[in-house]
Amino acid sequence: MPTGRPPARDNPAAGITGRVALVGCNGFIGRAVTRLLGPVLGERLTLVNRSELGPVFERWAPSALRAVADLAEPDRVAAACGDAETVVDLVADGTPASVHGLDLRRIHHLTALRCDFHAALAARPGRHLILTSSGGAVYGEAGATPVSESRAERPAAPYGLLKLSIEQGLAHVGRATGLTWTTLRIANPYGPGQQVRRGQGVVAALVQASLNDIPFQLRGDGGEVRDFVHVADVAEAIALAVRVGRDLAGEIINIGSGTGRRIGDLIRLVEEAGRRPIRIETMPQMPGEIRSNILDIGKAGRLLGWQPHRSLERTIHLLLTEPTGATAEAADDPPTAEDVAQVRMPSFPSAQAKAPPKGPLWFFLHIPKTAGSSLRSELAGGLAPNANVTVAQSDSGRTFEIRRDAAFDRFLAEHAVRPLRFASGHMRWRQVRRLPAQDPQARLATMLRDPVTRVVSAYRYMRTPMHPPHEDFIREFPRIEDFIEHSAHRNYMAMFLSEYDDEPASSIADRLESTFAFVGLYEDYSLSRAVLLKLAGVTAAEERHVRKTPDLPVNEVTPSADLERRIRARNERDCEIHALWRDRHERRRAEWVAFLAAPSDARAQMEIVGGTLP
Repeated sequence: MPTGRPPARDNPAAGITGRVALVGCNGFIGRAVTRLLGPVLGERLTLVNRSELGPVFERWAPSALRAVADLAEPDRVAAACGDAETVVDLVADGTPASVHGLDLRRIHHLTALRCDFHAALAARPGRHLILTSSGGAVYGEAGATPVSESRAERPAAPYGLLKLSIEQGLAHVGRATGLTWTTLRIANPYGPGQQVRRGQGVVAALVQASLNDIPFQLRGDGGEVRDFVHVADVAEAIALAVRVGRDLAGEIINIGSGTGRRIGDLIRLVEEAGRRPIRIETMPQMPGEIRSNILDIGKAGRLLGWQPHRSLERTIHLLLTEPTGATAEAADDPPTAEDVAQVRMPSFPSAQAKAPPKGPLWFFLHIPKTAGSSLRSELAGGLAPNANVTVAQSDSGRTFEIRRDAAFDRFLAEHAVRPLRFASGHMRWRQVRRLPAQDPQARLATMLRDPVTRVVSAYRYMRTPMHPPHEDFIREFPRIEDFIEHSAHRNYMAMFLSEYDDEPASSIADRLESTFAFVGLYEDYSLSRAVLLKLAGVTAAEERHVRKTPDLPVNEVTPSADLERRIRARNERDCEIHALWRDRHERRRAEWVAFLAAPSDARAQMEIVGGTLP
């Protein structure tokens, strides 16, 4: 059992020869591996991710090659790995909660995509693949005894079945193509920088609950036992596996602490370190939730020469009391000024620490052409101070997604020192999900719209002078049919709301219900507007619409059954998200009407979370 600060030792990446590609390097584990390998491998490291990487990667791995590729195109991802002799597959497959609703057909589809990627890697002879998998989900219920790699797999939930299917698919690819592989089954990682996600990140969620005096959602009775391992220890295990390479061909290796922790004991540990009780909100367990899982890590010691060094107790203490010190331990180097200070948004006045405004921050995730501009105008008029998070248009040296990340980083930094009451922007969930971790009291809201009218509205708007490059747009898309067929303009709502690529619509709808304070419907705009304004404590004036698209000859669209069919066929995910939310909205519409009719109650409004009426 790890007991203290890791002893001084060489970076395990120092002995790596050849080129290495990290696929999916922007996740919790991927970022830790990048920080470990980047300074050592230099230009021998290739970073592959489904979206552009943020500027912090320039510091972690300044000489590394970068590529953007999505697993929806497996051959492209494999090609992005270049001539790397070793590829580390760090791609996340969601969380147990987000994958819970997947049916067998969807699991088969995701497994097939991964197999296609692994098979494409085999085109380069002599290549070795390291797959990161789950150390808990694939084994299922394990009891009190640490489970070894020889134990039969018995996944009890869809997440474990998906992970095991990918493992078995890789084994089949290896037999068919000669690709050598090693699978690392990783326990529950924890450490600095972990995002609190549904069904994962127990340590991070407890630390946030202690620091911010918010409830911790406990699924079960606290007697559940889990194996927790520090993310920096995981990164070192991966580096050692890369260093050993093909000598580990065909091996499955557990990576954990080898020690079980009861969730109830973990709660008490955080309470003692934080010197305050944690409020517990008991939640029902998900079907297939296992009672106990502890990994036997003896094989990792024998084959990798690896053992975990970092202490859970010490890390919790650092996370609660010395956040910059905790960051240093995770990275094995001291934090720089960039870690603890961000450039302020130039559009804001000079930030000065002051008493926080009364009431929480409301953030409106603005999906284009959902009447968000009108709602933003009213909310900003009643909640001050406020800000609109905008993306720099003149910085052509960076991709738009990198600039979007930077804009949200600046907003978070500004809000930390100069708390806001309202903000909005064309930000995606992949940016916005960081806000609750920094400010657990923040309220999230958004609007959805039927994909047919949203697509038509977007096309009409972008053909007018309200859209600066409208002339270029008209030349590129002379007909609405051309616009519909372009992949960049499909499934916009899913693009803005997804946690990961191809996330099921049911998972997105569940997250909207559990994480957002309110989600309205354009088709029921008057009610949605009234509810949102009342929740935010803004007095509703006469309903008004801003930035309404003018009717011009150049943007005229003739509706037809065929046009609607084509739009729905090209926006299936958006249609499913909208249908799911429309049903939930309709089931609760009477409650919202009653809420609007009731006298205003500031306390009740403040306690509404996830759209649940008090």
